[in-house]
Amino acid sequence: MILRTIYLKIGDLGLASEYTYGFLKRSRVVCNFIEREVLGRLKFKADGFKRISISLCSAPRDAAWVNSSGVACVEIPFDREVYDGTADSELCEYYIGKLKEGIAKADPVLSVPAAEISDGLERFVAGGMANQWLHLKRTFKGEGLLVFLRCELTTEVFRLSLEVHKGGVEVLREVILVTDPDENAFDYRFDDVEVISGELVVLGKRSGRLWARPIADLGSATP
Repeated sequence: MILRTIYLKIGDLGLASEYTYGFLKRSRVVCNFIEREVLGRLKFKADGFKRISISLCSAPRDAAWVNSSGVACVEIPFDREVYDGTADSELCEYYIGKLKEGIAKADPVLSVPAAEISDGLERFVAGGMANQWLHLKRTFKGEGLLVFLRCELTTEVFRLSLEVHKGGVEVLREVILVTDPDENAFDYRFDDVEVISGELVVLGKRSGRLWARPIADLGSATP
């Protein structure tokens, strides 16, 4: 199996779903970076698992294991008081520490790409702990358009920005989607950009049109 995803979550039962989901979605800023910048490029062949799930528990089990769904599971200690007292500006550092702790515990048992993930975390920190990427660059020669879809993921939101150049001049820069920082909330909402019947259209994977504007109107847009 190819290892593709890594999740950091709270594993204790009985906590409110709003609390546990809040933890999971805020941690995606780091996990998504590792998935895209490390696992997506590495294509690591794992022994029986395609995902790593690191669960924070008040009473973690000693050994890591692979479940029937092909997920490598590892539990590490969770101190709610410490987490609740962590300032928003320090959340990324908290998540990085827990990822390192989980990977270190899983590696001797399951053989995960620990060194590569560690290097990826170092690059994340060196880049100012920002998770930004270019999703798409398209040229429409007939219309003289150069189009970019740019993504940004933080602990609080995901943003999709559209940037359009016409005749070598930037004519549009606009945030066209804001969601929770969770791939389940944004991933299906956008995929490609097309010119359809005189309009520039941003298309979703399963949700039709996300955004559209007549190309004739772009020349007068404010940069």
